[in-house]
Amino acid sequence: MAEGQGWGFFFERKGRYKPDDSAVKGLRRIEKIDFSGNFHIGDKFSKTGMIIIKPGDLVISGINVSKGAMGIYAGNDDVTATIHYSTYTFDESLINVEYFKRFLKSSEFLRLLKEQVKGGIKTEIKPKHILSLEISLPDKEEQINIANHFSHYENEIDELSVEITRRQTLLKKLRQSILQEAVQGKLTKEWREENSEVELASKFLGRIREEKEKLIKEKKIRKQKSLPQIKADEIPFDLPEGWAWCRLGEITNSYEAGKSFKCIDKRVAENEWGVIKTSAITSGRFMELEHKFCLSNSPDDISKKIQLNDLIFCRASGSKGLAGKCVLVEKCNKNLLLSDKTPKLITSPRVNKKFIFFHNESMVSLNYQ
Repeated sequence: MAEGQGWGFFFERKGRYKPDDSAVKGLRRIEKIDFSGNFHIGDKFSKTGMIIIKPGDLVISGINVSKGAMGIYAGNDDVTATIHYSTYTFDESLINVEYFKRFLKSSEFLRLLKEQVKGGIKTEIKPKHILSLEISLPDKEEQINIANHFSHYENEIDELSVEITRRQTLLKKLRQSILQEAVQGKLTKEWREENSEVELASKFLGRIREEKEKLIKEKKIRKQKSLPQIKADEIPFDLPEGWAWCRLGEITNSYEAGKSFKCIDKRVAENEWGVIKTSAITSGRFMELEHKFCLSNSPDDISKKIQLNDLIFCRASGSKGLAGKCVLVEKCNKNLLLSDKTPKLITSPRVNKKFIFFHNESMVSLNYQ
């Protein structure tokens, strides 16, 4: 059992310096330790108090230690860090560093911190918090065995992760191949041969146009702007006999966007209202938990409520390549509203929305400029 300042094998490196102190002048600075223990070193100046870190020191982030922001500094030259970090030397005859790093990331260490630190582990962790903990320390040989045990399984996990990523990539390629064959008509070739009496696409589109014109005259939908004809250089491949190219707007009756509702980042309970985020639709499956709490308990316009079989698009996204993604709502148990960034398309009832969704997921649509 080790207890008290220094634990008998682990000691804080003392010394705090003003940013303009000659002791730290010219030294590079640790700007970040990521959650994998990698050091990010730069030359940005900081007005905060500084500490000096020497090669071989164990460095801990006081803010993110519970997430793994710690590591052994392996550089050749001294560096600095702000006082939000702490640095330690240790007696290598008593402690195995790999074991100790894993201990600092363990649930047991977090439990001890929670008991020690007022305000919990969200409070900045300082050396006095760490060094005053009472911990159980096995002898060094057992530490090495435990560390080797973890290392073995961590290597296996890394190998499995690589294999899972490889197979996911293959599945994505297979899915794209199937989608491509579907939109090119190759998947239904035999079905068309057996069902030659099926209506030609040109006639089908003509009936949709007539129905739209009727709805416009009845003032049930608004008249749309004229769509440009499809040019030859827009056509990526030849279609099967009886098929036809068309603009999405030709089979769409209306385009309905939501509003910019006032929200907070909280999930809704029963009878409460939420507004979906773009992340609710950009994965290709409707994720109803991706929403925010609408501050208006009874929204004025519930016509924007999401219904089953809605075809919702992402109009804008901060992530590259997600604008234009869509989803078909097949399940929704909550009171959720469209946002101004997630409009839905009201298509002709004659159109199969799932086909539109799959077409939009294919490389034909993804590569469309």
